[in-house]
Amino acid sequence: PTELYNKFLERCMSNFHLVIKLPSDTNDVRDLCRTYPEFLNKSVVCYFNQWPDDALQKAAEMIFEDLSVSREQRKFIVNASKEFYAFAKKKTEETNKAHQHKIEISASSYISFIKFFSQLYQSKNAEVTQKKKSYESIIKKYETIQAEIE
Repeated sequence: PTELYNKFLERCMSNFHLVIKLPSDTNDVRDLCRTYPEFLNKSVVCYFNQWPDDALQKAAEMIFEDLSVSREQRKFIVNASKEFYAFAKKKTEETNKAHQHKIEISASSYISFIKFFSQLYQSKNAEVTQKKKSYESIIKKYETIQAEIE
């Protein structure tokens, strides 16, 4: 029984994975490591900084490459999305300072935003295209009727 239990613990320890997200601008990580030194001994710590501007650019370009817009329009959309992200980051920092809140805008928020924008653009474009075809058919019918009357 002891051998079996030890084998069970060994398998649990080798297969157990835990992901913890801690804010990087506070002392939470340092305090956790001081309180539980084994945390560092048996862990893989990954620290993610903010994405550089070119990474934000590349991510947006890859997601927006399927949009049926001109190259110039795509470039404008990519730059606008980066500006929205920078503006949101700035506003959350101001809110955090003013109201003692902790709000974070991460790179995954940026990716979610540009994916949502892409889907919204494509659905609205399809809707407008369908309405355009409908109006064009109505105009053709009108022209046909007007020709018959004359």
